[in-house]
Amino acid sequence: MSFEQEQFDLESRFATQWAALANGYPVIYDNSPISPPASGPWLRFRVHDVDSNIAGIGGTKTLHRNSAFIEIVVSDDKGVGSARAKGLADDAAAIFRDARVTGFRFKSPWPQRLGEVDGWFRYALTIRFERDAIY
Repeated sequence: MSFEQEQFDLESRFATQWAALANGYPVIYDNSPISPPASGPWLRFRVHDVDSNIAGIGGTKTLHRNSAFIEIVVSDDKGVGSARAKGLADDAAAIFRDARVTGFRFKSPWPQRLGEVDGWFRYALTIRFERDAIY
């Protein structure tokens, strides 16, 4: 699986599942021309590739194990409390928690309060994963 395919698969899964929640809150994907709204919750979705190791050699092919993580940052208006941002992080985590997606092994989502940043209250969610590729 290429890095391009990895990005496509993860963004597609998130977009489809997030749309099914019908909450209407926008998601901004990496290098997207979409700007954040002036107010109200929104999410930023990024994939960070971290490491790759040879996990097996056989014949003419080599198995590479890639480690990476998904970063989802929930931004909400300041002064409205943290419950809504945490709830949206819960919804986002559920999309990957215990997910069975061919080629991916997801680990438990890890939430982190970022607090007030650049005029927004922010809550981050990290979902580590591994994927194997044969080249």
